[in-house]
Order: sequence, then C-alpha cells, then structure tokens
Amino acid sequence: MRLVLGQNKWIDVEYIGGNIYQVMHEHNCSIETSIGDLIRQTNRGWEVFKPPNLNTPKFVIPTRAKLENNDEEE
Repeated sequence: MRLVLGQNKWIDVEYIGGNIYQVMHEHNCSIETSIGDLIRQTNRGWEVFKPPNLNTPKFVIPTRAKLENNDEEE
C-alpha cells in the first residue's frame, strides 16, 4: 500500500493491524518518516511514531494524504 502525501512524495507501508501501518520505503519524505516507523490513522491525520514509543507522535501527516493500493508492486 502507498500513502501519497503529494506530487512526487509518498510512503510505501505494510498493514500491521487495527489502524497501524509500518513504513517499508519512503520517497522524498525523509523529514516526515524513516523506514521502520509506525503510522497510525486518526481523526487528526496520520501520526508517525518511532517504535516502540506509541504515545507521542514525531510527526503528523495531514488528513489530505491518501492511502492507495498498489498491487502492481506486490
């Protein structure tokens, strides 16, 4: 799956469970996240966490980011 933040900016994620995803690859998103981070979808937006700390997000991606299914790469 791919979380698209904008033109030429996306994060490839793997579904973990509930509303949590793990970052597998990022493209032009090094400020927002890094490989291995966890992302949780909330009403506030997409919250990025550095495991194992799931209490305080290190970054919040706005709700306008879209989660897309990219079957061609799987």
